[in-house]
Amino acid sequence: MAIIRQLLHIALLALLVAPIGIPVGIGILMAIIGIFIAAVSVILAFFTVSVTGILLGGLFIVESFSVLVEAKSAFILIFGAGLLSIGASSLVLLGISYVARFFGLLVVRLVQWLLKKGKRGDRHA
Repeated sequence: MAIIRQLLHIALLALLVAPIGIPVGIGILMAIIGIFIAAVSVILAFFTVSVTGILLGGLFIVESFSVLVEAKSAFILIFGAGLLSIGASSLVLLGISYVARFFGLLVVRLVQWLLKKGKRGDRHA
């Protein structure tokens, strides 16, 4: 009789917790999805700016040769700006590749952790 009473108490607690647990679980899931979308957006923005910087750096270098006959100082300034743009953008692109690799590893570990947690719950049930 005591076992049946304990089972009824557990079932009653499960029914009372469900209206709280389900929205909290959905909220946590939406927060994780939001963080994922924000991180991917930041990575893509940095990638786009970096590729644009490399292309504009090449354009500056080509453009500097058209200014060479008019003013050597302008040629040096524009040529240097092109080299700086290519170098800085390449450095940002290299950094973003490491950040993207690290973020991908975090996503894989999160999925593995969630799958492992699901298996553990099935074992104990």
